[in-house]
Amino acid sequence: SYCLDSIYRGICVTNQTPEELEARLVGIPFLDIVREASERCEKETDAQVMGIGQKTPECLSNIGTVLSLVDRMASCFWGCRGGDHHVEYLIGRASTTTSASLSLARQGFYDECLSLTRSVGEIANLMVLFASDPETHREWHSADAQRRKREFTPFKIRLALEEKIGFVPIDKERYSQLCEIATHVTPHTTPQTFNPVKLPSCRNAYQELGVMLSINEIALPLAYVALAGGRLLELDDALFDNVASQSSKLLDSIGSIGIAEYSGVWDRIAKGIAT
Repeated sequence: SYCLDSIYRGICVTNQTPEELEARLVGIPFLDIVREASERCEKETDAQVMGIGQKTPECLSNIGTVLSLVDRMASCFWGCRGGDHHVEYLIGRASTTTSASLSLARQGFYDECLSLTRSVGEIANLMVLFASDPETHREWHSADAQRRKREFTPFKIRLALEEKIGFVPIDKERYSQLCEIATHVTPHTTPQTFNPVKLPSCRNAYQELGVMLSINEIALPLAYVALAGGRLLELDDALFDNVASQSSKLLDSIGSIGIAEYSGVWDRIAKGIAT
């Protein structure tokens, strides 16, 4: 096992006394160091991302287009339906959480990006179920908090999707991997480990695999939020056809490295080089 790579390694200590260094590592000065590290990682991510293979730049561009459509659905851009806006608010939560996930990925916080992406996946599954089963939607909408917690858990939503339509956008395996790797801690948890030597880190540095994985995982639930949102809002045919077309493009542009595959990527590369 390795000691954690740390943000302290990025601090120039030349000609600093121990007292001067200590003063930089507390309070607001330390928060400034964290902010500056995030800004450096954002700049490197932006400089590198459009050159990562063929699918990653395309997928990121398609995320931008679909996220714009989702944001417009949430904000009544094409006209207000009235009512309590609970569907729009669901879509809005997915939109803002996706935006936050993207920001975290740019800043090198890949675990945290994937954790938020899991939340978007829960919304996507819920909305797809509602779009395919209006009665379940009505029951959820009218249920009290206790019943919602009991009958509409992520697990029960997945079961209902399997029973009613035979398809789950964020299936059990993907959801479990997102929980295990990015959300719940285990004795094997290693933070920000997306590099060839599997070096864990609490310093947000650019890691190409982290960027690729984050973009692919963000794209999947976002596409289904858009599709289900268009149905639930009963967009007119022309608008929905555009949403469906752009969502399909997004799904088609997702690369091969997903949450279930990423841990073996470097092993496969090393094996290929050796042979």
